[in-house]
Formats: sequence, structure tokens, C-alpha cells
Amino acid sequence: MSHASDRSDGGAVQATTPLEEAQRRRRGVQAALIDLEQAIAAPSTGRERAWIERVSGQLDVLATAFGYHVEATEERGGLFDEVVSQAPRLTRQVDYLRADHLRLAGAIEAAQRIARDPAAEGHLLDLADAGADLLARLTRHRHLGSTMVFEAYMVDIDAAD
Repeated sequence: MSHASDRSDGGAVQATTPLEEAQRRRRGVQAALIDLEQAIAAPSTGRERAWIERVSGQLDVLATAFGYHVEATEERGGLFDEVVSQAPRLTRQVDYLRADHLRLAGAIEAAQRIARDPAAEGHLLDLADAGADLLARLTRHRHLGSTMVFEAYMVDIDAAD
């Protein structure tokens, strides 16, 4: 099944496979993770409000990128449907990743709530911890997803382009 993708040639819509679309969206999540890690790792002393705003902004970017990732994998005819069709033995892994999407979306929202709290300046460590936890959990999720894709297609999802 083909899906519409970005207009990268100035007008024509390119068709992509569910795997190609997932790879594209995966790169967006990876970029958001890198930017979030840099925001969290930056010094906050004496610039607490600016630090919170930067982390909050990166959490918003991550939430958007993650939403696109979930859409590409869970939509009808998307990656998860294709994996189950190609390799029914991976249904359990697909089910786990679907449930993990809900857990991760909740964790992103929880971190965003901390960042938006009017008293966030008094909770810098809580926000840093929530962000670091997200980095670890999303890295684990990406590992599980790439392992599933490799088992289904014998293709490294990060290597294609």
C-alpha cells in the first residue's frame, strides 16, 4: 500500500511505502530527541525561566514528531498493519508497541504539564528527570521498533534512504 508523502520535488506528491514513511517519521522523532537532550543538558542556574521555555518548546516539538510517528505506524494500512500481514508472528510485538505509544504519549504530556506549571522554576529537577526518563523510554521504544522491523523485513530501519 502506498501513502502520500511530502512534496519534495516542488509539486508532485511522492508515494511511499508504510516502511519508508515510518523511516521518515522516525528521523523526526530522533531529531526531536537530540534537541530535547541538548535542552535538558544546558545549564539552568541564573536562567531558569529561559531553560524551562527551551525544554518546554522541545517537548512540544517531540510531542508533534511522536504524534506523526504514531500516525504512520498505527494508521490503517500503516507499518503495523503491514508488519502483521508480512509476519503474523510479530503481532505480539506490534501490540506491545501500540500500548507503548499510549504510555509514551502520557509521559510526554506529564513532562509538558511540569514545564507549564506556574511554579516550574521550583521544580527544575523534576522537569529534568521527566525529560531524561522520556529520552530513555523513547530510545527503548525505538530499539524495540527497529528490532521488530528487522525481524519482519531484514532491513535496518535507520539505514535506508
